[in-house]
Amino acid sequence: MQGMTIFDSDILGADTTQVESLSKALLDGNVPGTNESGLSSLSDTALWNADPWNVWLIVACTISGMIILPQILHIAPIVWNCLWRTKGSYNIYISVPLWRERNLVALLCVVPFCLMVSRSHIFRLQAMEGMSDGMTTILTIGICIGWLLVRLAMARLLAPRISSEEWKIAVSNPRNFFAMATMAMLVVTAIEMLAGWGLDVTARLSLLIIGLLYFMLLLRNLEILSRKYHHFKAFLYLCGLEGLTSALLITCILIF
Repeated sequence: MQGMTIFDSDILGADTTQVESLSKALLDGNVPGTNESGLSSLSDTALWNADPWNVWLIVACTISGMIILPQILHIAPIVWNCLWRTKGSYNIYISVPLWRERNLVALLCVVPFCLMVSRSHIFRLQAMEGMSDGMTTILTIGICIGWLLVRLAMARLLAPRISSEEWKIAVSNPRNFFAMATMAMLVVTAIEMLAGWGLDVTARLSLLIIGLLYFMLLLRNLEILSRKYHHFKAFLYLCGLEGLTSALLITCILIF
């Protein structure tokens, strides 16, 4: 020890200080270089995944998805084609097998869609504060089903006296929306798990996807209705069919 130089003592002193600081940080639960928001996001995800309701719903969706995987792979490109061309919607309408296949896939996409919305905290009512993550998911599914029922009632109330195929296609097009949104959000969630980014990034990307797909849905429906009705009348139909139901959902968010 007597032969130790001043330079060596400085190095050992610095190392000792760093080791003591690191040990204290680990004991206190604070790891240097970690982001508090990232840790919070990971804990939120762990709590959400651990809720029994969410676990059972994920298992049920996984099993049902594996059962109808051939139908999903078959209908997926046709559904995505409806986003860019109205011909895809007409092709589904005139084909009974495609119509049934699309309806089945869209129906089974409602619950996974709500699961990802609940997981990313995209849709959050004040009434949900204090609820468990599983009950929040159940309530989100209930609100989604209620919105679909209200939309179905509005479609029957606003239906023309002589219902045309254009009207029937426009009314059924949101099923394409649910299928596309669910597929896209599943891809975002998978990338999140691989990349390790926070839930806030997933929520922003999911909101962007939902907004863009819904906007494209409105454009396609307006284009389809305009083939049968006057442009202004088609716009009024669209406002009644989509605008009122969307306004009702936004009102629920503001009130509750």
